[in-house]
Amino acid sequence: MARYYYFCASLPLLQFESEPPFSETQFLVLAAQHLTPEDRAVLLAALDEREETDHPLVLRIREWMKGVHNNLALLRGQRLGVNGLSWTRGMVDGYYAERVKSVFQHESPTGKQDAYDRMVWEFLEECGAGHAFDLESLIVYALKLRLLAARAERTEERGSDIFDRVFQHLRTQDIVEKLPFGERQ
Repeated sequence: MARYYYFCASLPLLQFESEPPFSETQFLVLAAQHLTPEDRAVLLAALDEREETDHPLVLRIREWMKGVHNNLALLRGQRLGVNGLSWTRGMVDGYYAERVKSVFQHESPTGKQDAYDRMVWEFLEECGAGHAFDLESLIVYALKLRLLAARAERTEERGSDIFDRVFQHLRTQDIVEKLPFGERQ
């Protein structure tokens, strides 16, 4: 099992409330300089669920995420009054239900997203426990870095920009004017 003492020790600490210190691409460029080709392939597979791998930690993370997403689908379905099972992938495990319900307790979409992000962060922390200077610690680091980057992208300005673009698209399709609350000319 390869150890990456220098590389891991040189990486800045990631904290949930902080900005990412660099991009995922920059991290992967750095990792390519230190990891063995086999470990590099596992790291890339951890970041791309379409890539097959038999690495135990990656499989554990994927299984956890699938369980969380399945339970989210069920809860969303309940809220809409439909059967959420059609949006699940595989078996639905009740193990995740309480954690996922805590995400839905928040009123605002921002609160829900923050709670979801915290839940994922805490799970990644659990996955990284007992790992230092090894591939597993780098997998957890990469996934946390991705989470921080996604959080940094979610700004009020960016959200307003996306809303404006979608609204303008709908307007050009004459969809807005057909809605009961649409603008009338």
